[in-house]
Amino acid sequence: MLRLSKYFTLDQLCHSDTAEKFNIPNVPTPTEIHNMTLLAGEILDYLYEWYAPSQLHINCCFRCKELNEKVGGSSTSEHLKGLAADLTIEGIEPIEILQAIKDVPLPVYQVIAEKNAKGSEWLHVSYGGEGLQKDFLIATDSDKDGKMEYKRV
Repeated sequence: MLRLSKYFTLDQLCHSDTAEKFNIPNVPTPTEIHNMTLLAGEILDYLYEWYAPSQLHINCCFRCKELNEKVGGSSTSEHLKGLAADLTIEGIEPIEILQAIKDVPLPVYQVIAEKNAKGSEWLHVSYGGEGLQKDFLIATDSDKDGKMEYKRV
């Protein structure tokens, strides 16, 4: 079990119920592992410590191309590079976490509070390093077509 940061392992950040269900090998390259190490060490560890550890759940981080296509991800998704994670924190709305992150100097690229037509909500956060433009967005899919509408916060 390869530890990528203080709190996260490679297995945790590559786990996917969809990959298991469809027998998709979700195996990252060394570059993608490096990217996940940056994401985990610079952003996810912070969130883990900020909120009670038992409350933070990583829904998705790295996705290989086949897995990304299976879940309907964008062909330019940061998940393909190991630079993004979708997460939930029990008892806290994604928009609240987004607002809190805006006030902290984390090296984020995008933070998106997402909600699909089924009512599921999560926070998408991606690593951007220093000096990149930061985007804070709300994304909703209200008409069940699977296409998110984005609004800047």
